[in-house]
Amino acid sequence: MFCFVWVLTYAQSFWIEPDKVYYTGKDSALISFFSGNGFSLNATEINQSSIKSILYCNGYEQKKLVFSDSIVAGFLMPLTSNATQKICVDVQFDDMMFSAEDFNKLLIDNGQLLDLQQRETNNQMNANAVVKNLVSAQTILQSRDRENEFCFQQASDKLQIVPLVNPYNSQQLRVYQSGGTFVMDVGFTILFNGEPLRKSKVNFWKRYANGKCEQTILYTNKKGIVTLPVVSPGTFMLTCGLLKKENNFDATSWVNYSSTLTFLEKGNFFIKK
Repeated sequence: MFCFVWVLTYAQSFWIEPDKVYYTGKDSALISFFSGNGFSLNATEINQSSIKSILYCNGYEQKKLVFSDSIVAGFLMPLTSNATQKICVDVQFDDMMFSAEDFNKLLIDNGQLLDLQQRETNNQMNANAVVKNLVSAQTILQSRDRENEFCFQQASDKLQIVPLVNPYNSQQLRVYQSGGTFVMDVGFTILFNGEPLRKSKVNFWKRYANGKCEQTILYTNKKGIVTLPVVSPGTFMLTCGLLKKENNFDATSWVNYSSTLTFLEKGNFFIKK
């Protein structure tokens, strides 16, 4: 884990921006990080002075990259040429304080009604809360034309989004036309501590070439799976979150686990007959 020097509000997301990956050579690329409300390219770009290290993995190796202090935006990543890449970042933000009323509303917004009922049963509805923020950001990139299976592997984070298919492999996707638009179904599993997270709220963001953004709220099924109708071309982000007590004996200390996954589609696929 590594700390950031600014405060992330609960409504904001932190993501790796797939639209701003610049390949600098055969085996490297510049990666950019953003934070903000929604999925706009006008969000705040994060510079190197805010991030000290990154957990990098691409299917063949996993290692921590360490950066020196700098105000230069962008992070130079070693990439395996001609393969699907997956980059994972774990972040810890500053703790947040919530009044009892605001925290109860937060549980409702998260869809965690059982936790709200437990607070009521335990006479804790008037208890304020301190929330620790643990954030995981992932992106799936396609360098040249060879796909691999690494994007299916689970990362080390407690809350994670795992694709059921490689979004860059057209042979694994169900692709169809709807109103003259190419659409493909892409499935993801939401896991917490390796177990499927049932009936979990998922925010699905779509950003089109003209910069327009759309948000859809979906929920996982009994197997923790959510299926997204992806319109191509476009850039996409999934976000999900879960509030958990830091320990069962303290009503005031909670951990907010949140996860984002981004990828893009440029329309390089065919319609299956």
